[in-house]
Amino acid sequence: NMSSSNEHDHSDAKEIIAYLNDKADKHFRNTQSNYKTIEARLKDYSIDDLKRVIDNKCSSWLNTDMDKYLRIETLFRASKIDGYLNEKVDTRNTGGEVHGIDF
Repeated sequence: NMSSSNEHDHSDAKEIIAYLNDKADKHFRNTQSNYKTIEARLKDYSIDDLKRVIDNKCSSWLNTDMDKYLRIETLFRASKIDGYLNEKVDTRNTGGEVHGIDF
């Protein structure tokens, strides 16, 4: 049934995919499976929340051996997203580690 695909233009999911590709230097495609994962999270989280997850994980995983996990199915897994969203990222520390912060 192709008419149902016209009901939703996936613009929010496309925005998240483009943001992830830009931030993580990836090449994720605009596919139904990617839309499905992202749109499931958008029922409970805002676009800004998903972008914050991308920012948080890029700051700690980019250019490390965890870089390979900067992917849609990992970042937006239902069991993981809340933890990723609520991570405190120390922007003063390029290593992404959170301990040793002075207030």
